[in-house]
Amino acid sequence: NCSADLNATTCLNALRDSFDEWEAATCSALNFTELGFSNNLQNTAIGYSSNDKNELAFIENSQWTYGTYTLGVTAPIFYDTGQIIEADIAFNGYLQTWSTNGTDYSTDVQNVAVHEIGHFFGLQHVLGGYAANNPPTMAPTADPFMASQTPEQDDLDGACFLYPQGVWTCGSDADCPLV
Repeated sequence: NCSADLNATTCLNALRDSFDEWEAATCSALNFTELGFSNNLQNTAIGYSSNDKNELAFIENSQWTYGTYTLGVTAPIFYDTGQIIEADIAFNGYLQTWSTNGTDYSTDVQNVAVHEIGHFFGLQHVLGGYAANNPPTMAPTADPFMASQTPEQDDLDGACFLYPQGVWTCGSDADCPLV
């Protein structure tokens, strides 16, 4: 489900573009497949049980309990080996107004979705070690100037570390993703 604030096609294309941003990392074997549509709003990101499907939904009612300033939540479910077996993403459609125009300080779908998709496949927040004026996409907050619409090099390094295309190693500590 997309946000009621947006044209459904425009919203879906912004979500698809967000997945494409991660697939563009040539050092990573990440590949996502869209399998269809669902009206299910009971996903794991807002406290419901697993259903063996990876689902994205804009929660537009009081089921959203994370407050105004949490824009999205991703809930990966994984085996003790670390293998992710399901991941759902919920977007705050209840207390936010969404856009797809990339205007600074807006709640832009791609600016939030690229970050949440990072969690979807296993990346965590980068809590430090970066310039304040150039945060990675996986920083704890979405960049108000839309820099979160595309993964930064550190984010791509994380994707390549977790899902390498062939053999991927760090040439030095500086080449490894921030943890």
